[in-house]
Amino acid sequence: MPPKGLDPVFGLSRGGYYALEKFGFIQLVRVRKPGNQQGRTLVNCQSVRNYLAKLARAQANDHIVPKNTSSNDKTVSVETAGAVTDTVNVAETIAAGAS
Repeated sequence: MPPKGLDPVFGLSRGGYYALEKFGFIQLVRVRKPGNQQGRTLVNCQSVRNYLAKLARAQANDHIVPKNTSSNDKTVSVETAGAVTDTVNVAETIAAGAS
């Protein structure tokens, strides 16, 4: 994971990686010595590749359908072709991805 800026491999920011992990889309691995609070966060590249492949399939099938949206509801459920329905807090995702 890049210390700052964008990852040169996938083009995601640190905040973007953490947001994708929070929603269960990718996996991150924390490596640290026993007893230490700080360490390194590594990206499971295969999980990112799987996530990107899932997005590509959904976009190719063009079956991304917003569901259950209202002005009072800050979450959006999306249904993608061949995938389970994912509920995403839009404001948190955007904020996390921008950092």
